[in-house]
Amino acid sequence: MKTSLLAIGLILAAGCSPAPTSKAPATAPPAAPPSAAKEFRPPTKNSLSYKTPPEWISEEVADNMRKAQYRIPDKGGKAAAASLTFFSMSPQSVETIVNYWRDKMGGADANVATIKGAACPTTLVDIAGDYTGDSPAISDARFLGAIVEAGERTWYLKFVGPAATVEGWREAYVEMLKSLKPTEQ
Repeated sequence: MKTSLLAIGLILAAGCSPAPTSKAPATAPPAAPPSAAKEFRPPTKNSLSYKTPPEWISEEVADNMRKAQYRIPDKGGKAAAASLTFFSMSPQSVETIVNYWRDKMGGADANVATIKGAACPTTLVDIAGDYTGDSPAISDARFLGAIVEAGERTWYLKFVGPAATVEGWREAYVEMLKSLKPTEQ
């Protein structure tokens, strides 16, 4: 191991030596190899590609854990808006996440299904009940959570609000989930 590190150090040091003087015209230094360039790129705020309906209003994220956040109005104009938030964190088991979300919905039963035709492996969690996860609490709420395995990252999406608002956008939400793809960082 020490020998390998010494050899790498010598190779790097040799590459950093001043260039011999010559009468040839100066040229630009060679570009860094692609893998090195990717290694030093700053992380992007959101590394998923997706398209939302124009009615969904993008908002500034409320905290550091959130990667994206939307306010989604009721299609009928009668109920309050719902919220959609994107999180990315270390992978958790589906059971752990479902139980966590069930607790936020007062322990209500959850319907768990795999989204067929999704670009990435995606699990949809559908829960109806009273939402107590954030302030203020929401009575007669609907919670559509998603667990998206996008390359090396796992994304957790939380679409929650009054049942009428969330149900009105359920189909559009599922279509958006089907289109989610990781982007290069």
